[in-house]
Amino acid sequence: VWTPRNPLRPVLAATAQHLAGVVPMHLSMDEGHGKVTQDWLWSVGCSPLSHTATHVANFSQFHVDTAHRNYIAQDLALSLKLANEGVGALQRAATNRDNADAMGAVPNDRQ
Repeated sequence: VWTPRNPLRPVLAATAQHLAGVVPMHLSMDEGHGKVTQDWLWSVGCSPLSHTATHVANFSQFHVDTAHRNYIAQDLALSLKLANEGVGALQRAATNRDNADAMGAVPNDRQ
């Protein structure tokens, strides 16, 4: 519900959706059909994501935990991508007489 006198609730909802990946409670993904479904029975309560709230509300602990989980998943995906890029760069590096001595500096614990 957009109220020009107090736009805080829509601003909080938009921020949570775009930065933390938190979606409104009435939306869910139907894996079988590959589309988003709506169940408006879940869109109640005192939350900025609820379309029935008429005043500014607080995020539930579920929304906070979801935002934290999304940040962790995003950071893990980025670190995995960077590690794979590093492995690819090492695989492309050719070993020759000039850099073969550097292998002695690497501990060899595999026997």
